[in-house]
Amino acid sequence: FSDTVKVYRQPGVLTYQGRDELHKRYGAMFASTPDLHCEIVNRIVAGDVVVDQEKVQRKKGEPRTDAIAVYRVKDGLIVEVTFIPPYNTQ
Repeated sequence: FSDTVKVYRQPGVLTYQGRDELHKRYGAMFASTPDLHCEIVNRIVAGDVVVDQEKVQRKKGEPRTDAIAVYRVKDGLIVEVTFIPPYNTQ
């Protein structure tokens, strides 16, 4: 990740910025969900953009949920991440 990475919760809505903030938030999330498992089920790469379709399971035994992450890469570093939650289809 770049030092100035920007993380969006959905297109156009900045959640936070900076690698230090990302480490702080991810560290807290990983500490509170030790069974967290993420599987990339599909990946699209187009130039400097990477789109991952993921299946995420927070606790063993719970159902997996869909997640979409869009990464923009510059000079080998992720400079922007957008998480797009799918609409609830239930």
